[in-house]
Amino acid sequence: MAIENKLSRSFDWHNATQFLGALNDNVFQGLMIFFLIGTLGTDRKADINAMAAIIFVVPFLLFTPFAGSLADWFSKRQIIVMAKAVELGVMVAGCVIFYFNFTVGIYAALFLMCTQSAFFGPCKYGIIPELVHKDQISRANSFMEGMTYLAIVIGAALGPVLAKGTGRNFEVAGLFCIAFAAAGLFTSTRIEKTKPIGEKSKISVFFIRDVWATLRRVRHDRDMILAVFASAYFMLIGGFAKINLIPYGMETCGYSDIDSGFLFVIAALGIGAGSYLAGRLSGRNVELGIVPLGAVGMAVTAICLGAVSPVADGAVCTFRSDPRWGVFTLVFLMGISCGLFIVPIHSFIQLRAPEKIRGRVLAASSFLGWIGVFLAALLVKFVCGTLGVDSRWMFLTLGILTLVLAVVTV
Repeated sequence: MAIENKLSRSFDWHNATQFLGALNDNVFQGLMIFFLIGTLGTDRKADINAMAAIIFVVPFLLFTPFAGSLADWFSKRQIIVMAKAVELGVMVAGCVIFYFNFTVGIYAALFLMCTQSAFFGPCKYGIIPELVHKDQISRANSFMEGMTYLAIVIGAALGPVLAKGTGRNFEVAGLFCIAFAAAGLFTSTRIEKTKPIGEKSKISVFFIRDVWATLRRVRHDRDMILAVFASAYFMLIGGFAKINLIPYGMETCGYSDIDSGFLFVIAALGIGAGSYLAGRLSGRNVELGIVPLGAVGMAVTAICLGAVSPVADGAVCTFRSDPRWGVFTLVFLMGISCGLFIVPIHSFIQLRAPEKIRGRVLAASSFLGWIGVFLAALLVKFVCGTLGVDSRWMFLTLGILTLVLAVVTV
C-alpha cells in the first residue's frame, strides 16, 4: 500500500524545480533589496520594499491570464522548461547589472524574473493532477507547499548571509543565483512529457475580460468561487507580511535591514510546518474544515504583533545578541496558520476546476491574488512610506480585517 501511494518520480522532479525556483527568487529578491537600501539609504526602506513589491506584481497582473490560456493550449511541461531557461538568462543579466551598480537595471531584472514566474505559475499547480493520482493531490500539494517554504526559508536566510559574507559584493553573491537557475533548468527537463489537455479559446489583449469570463464559467460552483477569493486573500496577506516584516524588524526590534530579513525566515518555517500539518490532517481527502482555524490564527497573531512594544528610539540591536522571542513566536505561529489556511484551498481548486479550463481557473485565481499583493504594496508605500505610520499598526489593522472576514464567511 505504501508503494502504491508513493508519488511519481516525475512529480519529485517537478517539486525540485519549484524548490529551486522559489529558492532563487528569494535569494535574488533579498540581494536586490539590500543592494537598493545600501545604495539609496535606510531612510527609504519602506519605499524600497513597496516599490520592489509593485514591480514584482505587475508582470503577474499583465501576463497571468495569458499564461493560463497557454497552459491549456500547450504542454505544461514544455512551458516549465522554457520558463526555467529564461530564468537562467535573467540571472546572468542580474549579475552584470549588480557589477555596474545600475539601480534602474535591477528593477528591470526583477520585472523580467517575475515575467517568467508569471508564465510558470499556472503550470506549477496545473500539472500536478497530470503527474499524480486523484487521491494524491492533497498530499502532493502539501509536499509542494512544504518544499516551497523550505526554499523560502533557505533563500531568505541565504540572501543576508551572502550579502554579509561577500561584504555586500552583490555581483559575486549573484553567481549563486545563476547556479540555482541552471540546476532548476536541469530538473525541469527530467519531468515527464505531458500532452495539452485543455480546450483552445481565443486570447484577448483585454486580460481582465478573460479573467471575468473564466470566473463566470465556474460561477455556479459557490464553493469554487469562495476558494478562489480565499486564495487571493492569502496572497494579499502574504504580500503584505513580506513587505512589512523588514520595516517591522527595524522599527519594533531595532534590527538592521539584513537582520530584519531573518524574520521572514521564521515566517517561512512556520508556513512550511503548517503546510505539512495540513497535509497530514487531510490525508487522501481535501479537508476544508481546517481553513477557518488557519484564518483565525492569522488574525490573532497579526493583532498581537501590532500590540508589541517597540525598542527605545535610537536603540540598535542584533538578531543574535538581543532576540525578541515573543515576536519570533508570533511570526512562527502566523506562518503555521497560513499553511493550514492555504494548502486545502489550493488542493480544492485543482481538484474541483474543470479539466479543460484548469489552467485558466488557476490563472484567474492567481491574477486576483496578485491584485491583492499589488494593493498591499500600494498601501504600505502610502501609509508607511508617505504618511510615516508605524509598521505595527499595519499588522494590527490586517489582523482585525482578517478576523472580521473569518467570522463573516464561516
